[in-house]
Amino acid sequence: MNVERRLTIARKIYLKLTAIFLMSVVPVTSYSQSFSTEKIIYHNQDLRSLAEKYFDDPDLWEVILTFNNLGSLSELKDGLELIIPSGIVNNTLSSINETNSTIRKATENGAKIFTPELINGAIQKLNISIQEKNSGQWQSANSSIKEALRLAKESLEQSQLLRNQSADATISFRKGDVQNRKPSQQIWSNAPVFTKLYEEDRARTLTESFAEITFIDLSRIRLNENSQALIQRTRLDLLNNQTETTVKLIKGDAFAYLLNNPKKKFDIDIPGLDSKIKSKSFWIEKEEASTKIANYDGQIELKARDSSVIVKENQGSIIP
Repeated sequence: MNVERRLTIARKIYLKLTAIFLMSVVPVTSYSQSFSTEKIIYHNQDLRSLAEKYFDDPDLWEVILTFNNLGSLSELKDGLELIIPSGIVNNTLSSINETNSTIRKATENGAKIFTPELINGAIQKLNISIQEKNSGQWQSANSSIKEALRLAKESLEQSQLLRNQSADATISFRKGDVQNRKPSQQIWSNAPVFTKLYEEDRARTLTESFAEITFIDLSRIRLNENSQALIQRTRLDLLNNQTETTVKLIKGDAFAYLLNNPKKKFDIDIPGLDSKIKSKSFWIEKEEASTKIANYDGQIELKARDSSVIVKENQGSIIP
């Protein structure tokens, strides 16, 4: 037999052996390469106990059989090496829990109203992932739940932005010199009646002047002469039809006529003081050395440094 024929026969034998070897090797799974696994030697352990240890769920014991290409418990033998797919199982289960929680938060923030396509897509992908998990398709289940979580997070973020809208205030009445200034501006501008004021805008009055500012909940403050106020926050919750407003009195004095109720929250921020306003009508003056308050309705709780005071109806207080 010549050399060339021997080489031909050798190649054929090699190819046959290679084919037989490849046919006899059953891949564990395609996802073992991207997620961590645990290797253990089986010594007559209870699979439910192993599932409880590695997956925190004893009912997932069949995953161990499936992952190791075992058809039944009878195929388990002492000394058999088992691969536990802890990485992908725990990652998928954790993502399912996070997705459920995110979908719930998004729904509470009005996702069904503001982002219906996103939230419905998240729910659909979540259900698909659970079905794939239950049928043992962990790689597909993991991919599906990642997409579900992405959609749920996007839905939550957009819903929170859409439901909580920035509102405006209006200079509804004025006398004398009244000015306003945007946060990006250095120069004050004349502010006629119906001038809109937004968050971080400032309004001020000069000598022998006053201005009345009306907010979205119809609460009003009247800035007396030589006073300045900052619109810190003015928000409208479209989902619950609630308003929230905070005004900071920087200098001068002001009268407040508020319409506080469970759906309307209005606060006046007084530098150096913590306040809890349960009044609909009061006067306040901010000076360099002290703050004066006269209350005409309800009560106002004030805290400054280590002292506190409650100003009741028809009472006044000076806080140094």
